[in-house]
Amino acid sequence: SPVVDAVRPLTSKSLFWKARYLHESDALCHIPFLFWLVEASHPQLIVAPELGDGVGYFALCQSVERNGFDTRCFAFTEAAGGQEKRAYNNEQYEDFSTIKLSTPAPQQFANDSIDLLYIEADADQPPLAVLKDWRMKLTHRAVIVLSGTAALAQQGVDELLEEAGCVQGKSFSFEQGAGLTVILRGESRSDRLERLVGLRLGVPGYGEVQVVFNRLGNIQRVEHRLRVLKADLSYYKNRASHEKKRAEQIEAAYQALQEEQTKLHHVYDQLP
Repeated sequence: SPVVDAVRPLTSKSLFWKARYLHESDALCHIPFLFWLVEASHPQLIVAPELGDGVGYFALCQSVERNGFDTRCFAFTEAAGGQEKRAYNNEQYEDFSTIKLSTPAPQQFANDSIDLLYIEADADQPPLAVLKDWRMKLTHRAVIVLSGTAALAQQGVDELLEEAGCVQGKSFSFEQGAGLTVILRGESRSDRLERLVGLRLGVPGYGEVQVVFNRLGNIQRVEHRLRVLKADLSYYKNRASHEKKRAEQIEAAYQALQEEQTKLHHVYDQLP
């Protein structure tokens, strides 16, 4: 059926991977799509002008690694916590990923070199301004990912599509979370991506794709919550064990003092 044909190209093992880097974030629900996107588009160069909370960027890096692609990844950040995220990156993905603790620097990249640009829509700089800064660096078949587009008015999204040089209809927006829009700047080498951006509200397969990715994203949210609860449980178990030992020490000290008090009373009673 048309519905099955629209959804089937999205089937992939990468959709069901467990994310390594989980943090409270609106991007949690989009991790499965980001895994799949890297697999489908096979980019040579990925750039995130603003690292943000790291959830989206590290999902892209994990997919690069697991797919065994020869891809280079770069991200920029000056935000608090940048040192910790860079340390995590160097531990996990140092062979192909670099996080720079500086302002975004488009001049460091050659024109027509970036295959996938990942933009956080809630960053300090408006996404349209970010896209203008980086447009010349994009290949003619680049994929642009805008995370957090639910907060943008339709006019804002249309302006981004125009700035990207996007052929009319070459985009797809996910409704879940804070929203995510993927834009194909030109003709994609991936038939699966072309099939995705061909779906529109009212077209068979559109609703199914939204449902599939929403459910897969919820799995990542639940996984994150489980990790948080597991860490909390471990903390409180350790704390309870410590408190139990402390209580036993206090009880032993109390009993010792009671015994000493009894002896003193006995000595006192023996006085003439």
